[in-house]
Amino acid sequence: MKTDQVGETRAVAGRPITLNALVKQAVRQPCELVIVSCDKEIYLAEAIVNGEMFWVLDAKQNRLQTRSLAAMKRALAPVAHTQAHLKHQSTYDEMIGNRSVDQSASMTLPIVIHGRDATVD
Repeated sequence: MKTDQVGETRAVAGRPITLNALVKQAVRQPCELVIVSCDKEIYLAEAIVNGEMFWVLDAKQNRLQTRSLAAMKRALAPVAHTQAHLKHQSTYDEMIGNRSVDQSASMTLPIVIHGRDATVD
């Protein structure tokens, strides 16, 4: 899977990775972090490594989920990364009865996660 634009992946498919495994892997190869805002109070984490998307899991093998952006930033702070983004999906089309056929209803914004930012030359 390749990235087309910042934080936008060509395919929806991904593989799971635990947060602990991501922290260890990112020491060798920093990743791109994406925090997905699914609802006004639900945030999920994704990581893009070499163009491949991973869903970040917690220690119980569930999707890493928080109720605030600040809590997600704290959870991801130990992960070495080159860049981070907040991706918001709009559900407006579905609310009015239209089928959403593409990712055009998403908005991606760069964010800062204090912690292990990697420098890129």
